[in-house]
Amino acid sequence: MNQAYREFNHFVDSVRHETSWPIVQYTQYDRARRIVSECARSVRPDLYRFTEGATVRALVGQPDPYRWSVDHNSYWHQVYCEGRIVRTSLREYMQDDDATLSLADNVFKSWPLNYVCLTPVIVDDVVRGAIAAFASDPFSIHDVESLRRYVREAQALERVTELEQRTGMQAIILSSMLKDIIRLQDQTAQAIAEHLHANVQSHLLVAWHQLQQCQELLYDDPKHVQALLEKTMDILDTVRDQQIRQLSHALHPALIRIALVPAIKQLVDRFAGLFDIRLNIGCEVVECDSPMGNPIPLDYRLALYRVLEESLSNLVQHSCATMVDIFLAVRPPSLITLELVDNGRVWDVDPSKPHLGLLTMTTRAEQIGGTLSFARLKGHNRMVFTIPIPALRPLSNTS
Repeated sequence: MNQAYREFNHFVDSVRHETSWPIVQYTQYDRARRIVSECARSVRPDLYRFTEGATVRALVGQPDPYRWSVDHNSYWHQVYCEGRIVRTSLREYMQDDDATLSLADNVFKSWPLNYVCLTPVIVDDVVRGAIAAFASDPFSIHDVESLRRYVREAQALERVTELEQRTGMQAIILSSMLKDIIRLQDQTAQAIAEHLHANVQSHLLVAWHQLQQCQELLYDDPKHVQALLEKTMDILDTVRDQQIRQLSHALHPALIRIALVPAIKQLVDRFAGLFDIRLNIGCEVVECDSPMGNPIPLDYRLALYRVLEESLSNLVQHSCATMVDIFLAVRPPSLITLELVDNGRVWDVDPSKPHLGLLTMTTRAEQIGGTLSFARLKGHNRMVFTIPIPALRPLSNTS
């Protein structure tokens, strides 16, 4: 029995001990399946011997004493579907099941239970379940008020239970995300190390040997030394201009500090050989994306760049797409939208399944007040990233 059910059992035990009702039952309601489940039950000790057999079936009206359909009994429908309090006799309560009623009549000859009161537990305008009390005397207005007081406690218990479940789920997701982050950190460190070893180090090693030759030939063969120095300079220039710059750009795109459009074009060029990419940039974006007084803040530009980068990387790894259309535009009144449409496999954006890439993109959008949406239309995936930028208001009439 998990912690939630222990709490519910403790709750109904408290209710029974504080009242004169011999049986208190707590149920939960599944609206989607229209199924009621017994969550907890407390019975006076001298009546306990009846609870595991015929009596429970008599109270429930179904062969399964712990789950039943809300459509089986009109009173259940009133409580769970309409959120109404029901006070009635047990005979009326079980009016829709003659076989169970006959069984109950035999049981109740030695068990003085004649009345029932069910009070719905409503949380956030939704019926979550009910508290049912069974007694030998009719339920008074005072009894109903008492049940309402206990309902307020049950509502708080439901909220706490739901919060604990969400917290537990978030903890599981967070743990999975942390594992993914550690894995990606290791992969990134490995990629940087391989790049430094295979490219930078090998070029520097050749340059070192050539400088050593220069030292040995400095006085004997000056012309050869000059040629070696020129080759060494070429190698160092290659390391500086290609190897180091490529690695630096992978870690942080320097162009994004100047303007968004050239950085986006450079990013698209990296993926151009992997599928057919068509880049469509609106003239309003080009007009406002000026190196001087750019109205698009740097963190917004970086978010657009990284979301597109992550989306294209996901397509390479998971979608088998062959065609990608990218649209970057200004929309009234002051929005920049990045739209990506591809013909790959359906994206899995189930929020219950942790995906680090999706979480990263969503977090970037939330941090700057943007929105990220996914859709599947006519055999194509569509991702739209929208950012509001107040400084673009003067351009709203040109879109």
